Amino acid sequence: MIIDIQVEIQSKKSPLLTKLYDKMNRKIYLADLDANTRFDLHTRLESMPKHSLLCHGDLCPSNIIITPEGKHYILDWSHATQGNACADAARTYLTFCLQGKNEEATTYWLLNYEQDSTDIHVIQNLAWTFPLFNDFKNAYFFTKKMIENERISYQKG
Repeated sequence: MIIDIQVEIQSKKSPLLTKLYDKMNRKIYLADLDANTRFDLHTRLESMPKHSLLCHGDLCPSNIIITPEGKHYILDWSHATQGNACADAARTYLTFCLQGKNEEATTYWLLNYEQDSTDIHVIQNLAWTFPLFNDFKNAYFFTKKMIENERISYQKG
């Protein structure tokens, strides 16, 4: 169900939204990272195919309401951008992983692969919150730090 919803979202375009590329470029610039890591992240970001599809940015089961009739409503559009749909799928995959829901992450990935047939390495490299996914430890801490920074900025704002 989540993949069908994600595919439906990503079938839309919203040209007035911030570009995913610009958002991630800014996040990398502002992150507390050493120069080598920052360079690697910028290099990976540059290699990311440029698309203009609607990306939710935080699609997970807690952001979906399904009525008894089966109609769905999507919540929390604060991270929506236009960009590469693979990065949006990677964010959902990582959300499951960081919550310790490895079985759900695997199921999500396998179902996503059946729908799209994109190689997992493509998704991992395009992940908009963790371009260093091939080093999961660094990806985890980088993403955790970004999430903490977002929470702090929400509390201040």
